[in-house]
Amino acid sequence: MAKRADSVYASGSRTPAWLKIKTAKRQEVVIAGVTAPRRTGPFFGALVLAVREGDAWRYIGGTGFSHKVLEDLHAKLVKLTASKSPFLPK
Repeated sequence: MAKRADSVYASGSRTPAWLKIKTAKRQEVVIAGVTAPRRTGPFFGALVLAVREGDAWRYIGGTGFSHKVLEDLHAKLVKLTASKSPFLPK
C-alpha cells in the first residue's frame, strides 16, 4: 500500500489517496522491540523493525498504530518481552 505524500491521514477511512501497488522487490522484517509511548498514549509508541545481516540485527525503522491495534498488539507482545536488546551497540 502507498499513500500520496501530500495527503492527510484519516484513521479508519479509505480515500483515493491510498493506492495498492504491486512490488517486485520485497524484504521480510522482524519486530525487534517497541518504543515508549509519546504524549498521553497508552501501551507503546511504535514497533521497532529490523532485518538480519549476518549474525546481527540491523534497525530499519518503526511504525505507529491506532489505539485499538496498540491495545491488541500490546497484549500479545508483553508476553514476548526480552531483557536484552537484540542490536549491537552503535
